Amino acid sequence: YNGKHKTWTYRKQLKRMGFVFESNYYTKDCASSESTKIKRFCAHHKLEYVPINKNYSRSTTYRQEFFRKKRGLMDGKYYWCAYCGRIKKRTNITVDHLIPVNKVLRGKHKSIWRTYLSLHGIKNVNQVENLVPACKRCNSKKGTKTGIWVVRGRVGNHFFFWLIYKPIRLGVIIFFLYFIQKYLFQYSFAI
Repeated sequence: YNGKHKTWTYRKQLKRMGFVFESNYYTKDCASSESTKIKRFCAHHKLEYVPINKNYSRSTTYRQEFFRKKRGLMDGKYYWCAYCGRIKKRTNITVDHLIPVNKVLRGKHKSIWRTYLSLHGIKNVNQVENLVPACKRCNSKKGTKTGIWVVRGRVGNHFFFWLIYKPIRLGVIIFFLYFIQKYLFQYSFAI
């Protein structure tokens, strides 16, 4: 669909050319030599032509692949959120792309993110190295953001970090409460 022009009119021609209708679009895996012919066809019929590299688009099996390769805690029954450290059952955990798919596929700085992935040895955005477990709350808060979320996800993906971070954080809170109780409330207030 492109404005007033619908692909419905050209469905037979597209099927003859090897296209398959998937989720509101006709798609086809093709070599670069064939893309010129497809571009001309789309331009002639005023259809939108969007080349998509499969390495940078969301796969349908990345969740299963993640759970197969990353065992989690207690033989895969529990996982920790890479962003907040909460431990959740496998049924309550989501699998998040650390570098979001839309940033790599068609974002403003897609070449930068593709370079970032290649520097980390990631050839496909759905590789397990780019996937982290996330609770539903953190996953919805992150959305397609990057920046500090990428750092949090990289560091928090290692359970050892949470084993150190949580007790230190608890110690700081206890010390702060002790300080408030000892020094701020030692004076009685007379009215």
